[in-house]
Amino acid sequence: MGLTTNDTLALKGIAICLMLFHHQFLTAVGYGGLTYSFAAVSKCCVSVFLFVSGYGLACQWSALQSRVESPTKPAFWIRRMISFLLKRFSKFYFLYWFCFAVVLIAGILCGRGLADAYPDRLSPVKCLMLDFFGLMGYNSYLPEWWFNKMILQLYLLFPLFCLLLHSRVGTLLTLLAAVSLVQWTPVHLFCIEEGGLLVFLCGMALARKPIAFSRKGNLWAAAVAVVLLVPLSLFRLNQSLLVSNAVIDTLMTLCLVLVWKGLSSFSKGRVTRWLGVHSSVTYLTHSLLLIILPWLCYPLPANVPMSVPVNYLAFLLLATLVSWLLTMSREWIGFNKLRDNVLLLIGKI
Repeated sequence: MGLTTNDTLALKGIAICLMLFHHQFLTAVGYGGLTYSFAAVSKCCVSVFLFVSGYGLACQWSALQSRVESPTKPAFWIRRMISFLLKRFSKFYFLYWFCFAVVLIAGILCGRGLADAYPDRLSPVKCLMLDFFGLMGYNSYLPEWWFNKMILQLYLLFPLFCLLLHSRVGTLLTLLAAVSLVQWTPVHLFCIEEGGLLVFLCGMALARKPIAFSRKGNLWAAAVAVVLLVPLSLFRLNQSLLVSNAVIDTLMTLCLVLVWKGLSSFSKGRVTRWLGVHSSVTYLTHSLLLIILPWLCYPLPANVPMSVPVNYLAFLLLATLVSWLLTMSREWIGFNKLRDNVLLLIGKI
């Protein structure tokens, strides 16, 4: 099940669509049980992002290793890994800090001050500094930024994961250990408590040992995956005590990947790929729109026919328009050039 760059972009586009629906309708009142159920199940968008992140990082690292001589020498491996992670963290923080500044300024101008964002904290300034580095979890300026803390921890653990997944036996044992950790959470680490560890490792494992299907095989796998998504969604809604949500979301993510691989035989997914390109900025900014511009995010009352598709489409268009404008502005003011120069310096380490 090898994924191309276009595949990963399309999956990110699907994930951001699910995320917008999840945040728009999960707590909205009056839209009915079916809308709420789909919003709840759409939480699997987090796992899709994590899967694509693990897959992409593993592919990038493998490509880097294949271009150099003696890639397994310890000193060389460590030096390359440090440079690789510095680039990854730099890319993350350059994007995050830009959006952080925009969201903070817009939020304060619209009445969301630090006291509103951090009401239960002793020092809003200290919270702001921790938030600046993506370490506030669910207590971030925008609660949806909790994902930052998890993905940063997974980046830090990436070297260890590479060593553990080096062989087939190591991969099997590591995945079994990950299932146990997210199922029973004996270790109080945010990326384990929130269930991100398993699906991130699955992405890495499939990047290192891809499974090849024929076109017909992709179609059959997609059909089976569609069927499996139904009981998995029901398990997700019932909050099964036997299987953790992290395990269910991982299985749902793998099914969505199979479904996309089947669909990609007929469609290039230009729209979903475009949404995937802008998904990171959309993730970092969309929830502020729900706070400061609810009349644009919910143009129709809940009791009006077709209110769900109309309101969702309005929110999707607004969120992606803001994301596109911010992406263009980064280019116009030279922010991307500054980032590229920093990455170039890191590459010389």
